[in-house]
Amino acid sequence: MPIVAVISQKGGPGKSTVSMNLAIAAYLDNKSVAVLDTDPQCSISQWGDIREAEGTSEPVVVAIPPSRLKQAIATTEEDDTDIVIIDTAPFNSEGILTAARLSDICIVPCRPSILDLSAITTTLDLCSAADAKVGLLLNAVKSHPQLQEATSALKDLAGPKGKRQICPLAWWDRTDYSKAVVDGLGVLEFAPSSKAAKEVKQLYKWLCDNVTT
Repeated sequence: MPIVAVISQKGGPGKSTVSMNLAIAAYLDNKSVAVLDTDPQCSISQWGDIREAEGTSEPVVVAIPPSRLKQAIATTEEDDTDIVIIDTAPFNSEGILTAARLSDICIVPCRPSILDLSAITTTLDLCSAADAKVGLLLNAVKSHPQLQEATSALKDLAGPKGKRQICPLAWWDRTDYSKAVVDGLGVLEFAPSSKAAKEVKQLYKWLCDNVTT
């Protein structure tokens, strides 16, 4: 059962958007999915509530404190869940460290700004402390020059090929991501032929290739 943590010490990089869209990708791939929401803002839990109100109970979304992550993961194992996705809170070193230690891989989304790229080092330090495998994902990219500059910066942060990898794609700043959330959907449900949907499919494939199934 692969366990994926979506983490960042900085607020606003798009963790919940990444978590919910990966969950939908797995769900549409006929996987049983549990999303563990450890963020007090409960963005994913609210998204899950919208889905339930519309009569859709999958993927399962559970709001829990980081201190109960280990117990929650044990429950998903008992339920034969195929994949677990952990959405974490920013500015919570202990919670992020716990999630990283319990996961097979950490996805670290980062916006392509100087401030965001500078702030990512704290998150990577936590991943190193947890001895975690990392996928660095550029998110909300607005232009090709911005993409090139940010990719170069991430390569420096990733260092030699090892436990830190740059995801071989970037997610662009597309309105379909925000529009889908309003309806309790992922972009693969909301706009399955869109460029955003293609990005999600590519990240999901990369994830499946980099975790033990």
